[in-house]
Amino acid sequence: MASNLWVTTLAGLEVARSETWGTSAERAADYRAASPEPMANCPQTVLEPMLLGAARDMGADIRFGWEFTGLAQDRDGVTSVIHERDGEATLTVRSQYVVGADGARSRVLGRAGLTVDGPDDLARAANIWFRALKLAQMAVGALREWQADQAAEWEAAGSRWQDTGLVFTTATGTPLAARPIRKMFQDVCERAGLGRDWAPRDLRHTFVSLLSDDGMAIEKIARLVGHASSHITETVYRQELRPVLQDGAEVMDRLFGGVNNVLAE
Repeated sequence: MASNLWVTTLAGLEVARSETWGTSAERAADYRAASPEPMANCPQTVLEPMLLGAARDMGADIRFGWEFTGLAQDRDGVTSVIHERDGEATLTVRSQYVVGADGARSRVLGRAGLTVDGPDDLARAANIWFRALKLAQMAVGALREWQADQAAEWEAAGSRWQDTGLVFTTATGTPLAARPIRKMFQDVCERAGLGRDWAPRDLRHTFVSLLSDDGMAIEKIARLVGHASSHITETVYRQELRPVLQDGAEVMDRLFGGVNNVLAE
């Protein structure tokens, strides 16, 4: 995060470059004067997994894909309601406090009746992380089949088709909503004999578990799924398909396999 680049494409010609975030000679002194701590530019894709791992090590229950919808306060604490975004599950959480750390337009602050002084929406930024992964041949084949199917849907829709440029769309080219995607996924799982208690995000856990069970090093799996370290991959995403600690038992059986025979005699 030391420079801003202007390029024709992500892998194309670099048109211009400028130093930023306090790295230029003109601004470095201002940054040093503002804080005794030196600059440490760390993108969210690196920092967030570190914070997540540290919080979970301390016992925090952090859930992605859930949103805060309301609260009720009494003299003993706060009861919050959270809802699963791509499902129908709802949970109530009891706590002493609720912290509105979700920006100036915080839903927590709004539900609590609190306001924020001063101007807002001063600047906007997007943190986008691009990773290029090789697709398995079965995935490539499936995408090509879908491309043909989508072309047929386009032709059938005629003037009703909206060219959004998306890979997966409705029959008229518009974006798919979360609920229909979840239903389609559950239908596939049910036809496969797995039941309907599955969500698309479970595919990520399945991917990690299958690679781990096949013997791939957890460090390599972490890089594939985009984790900054293997800690989250191992403790959160890997659901072992066989006993994790079986190696020790196998060694003990090999070393002392004859003991039972001796005792039996």
